[in-house]
Amino acid sequence: MKKFNLFLLLAFFGLSVSAQTIIVQKADGTNARMFKSLDEAVTKADANDYVYIGGGEYKIESRWRGYNNTANNLNWLVVEKPLHFVGGGYKAGSDIPSAIIGTLAFRKSASGSTVTGLLFKENVYLDSISNTIISRCQFNMLYLCGEGSNDMITECVGGIGGGPNLNSVNGTGVASYSCVISKNILSGVKYLNDAMVNNNVLFYSTEFYKCNHLTIENNFFRYGINFGNEGLQNSVVRNNIFPSIPTATYNNSVQNNIEEWVTETFVDNNYNLKPTSLGKNAGTDGTDIGIYGTSNPFKENTTTAYPQVIRSVIGSETNAEEKLNVDIKVEAQNK
Repeated sequence: MKKFNLFLLLAFFGLSVSAQTIIVQKADGTNARMFKSLDEAVTKADANDYVYIGGGEYKIESRWRGYNNTANNLNWLVVEKPLHFVGGGYKAGSDIPSAIIGTLAFRKSASGSTVTGLLFKENVYLDSISNTIISRCQFNMLYLCGEGSNDMITECVGGIGGGPNLNSVNGTGVASYSCVISKNILSGVKYLNDAMVNNNVLFYSTEFYKCNHLTIENNFFRYGINFGNEGLQNSVVRNNIFPSIPTATYNNSVQNNIEEWVTETFVDNNYNLKPTSLGKNAGTDGTDIGIYGTSNPFKENTTTAYPQVIRSVIGSETNAEEKLNVDIKVEAQNK
């Protein structure tokens, strides 16, 4: 169990008197330190620390010279130890999202990290990293570079791409990742091998560009899927919803898919299925196709699993007894 004190809760959820608050502490709540700069917080954090990022925008100021010290990557922050980043959410209702401006990259030595509740206005790189979880975040692109295993990207919004490791970050090689990409709202997947892709919503026509050996199941496709040298090869495609079911070519296996138009599928803009949709209980596990399938569906309000401050009224001055009136309501989250 993570331990919080009142000050930490107020700062983390954007209710403190000072904006742009970052608190770094150990998992047991000890050794809490406050920072204004994400760069400094990451540099001074110890391995396996928790980095709590309050509401506001945080611009990365670091410059990364690359593995061989010849690159010039401006506004790049490279994480080289396992850390646990926690934001207030990428669209946290009336609260201010926890937004990162710049590129955040995780090297292999940061394996075991977790990231949740952040709005990345640019890109995130996972470079040959393993046992890492990215959840309930929004990003432009998340790049899986090099080779990694046992990673999970879940309940996020954005695009996912593979590529070579960061020795050649501008290259177009294919990443080999034994990872799970589940319950996301995706703008595309490219240059990726050896992944499980399940229960996502995909809304663009260039899905799965130069991908190989994927298992693609229980997803909703707005425009279909491309098979071929410039598309998907040697993969299993089953129990998905398509506007038109694709023909199996390029050594792809196509099984038990459903043909249904988007107007017949969703009841609202949050991608809940209509009771009449053919995707109801049609997944490989007997639950719904799309982000609300599986035994642990997409969380519609997108908040993290950490407690949420839903009311905060703090008096501006003490009373006659020199006491400050404070009324705070914190709501626990069940997932």
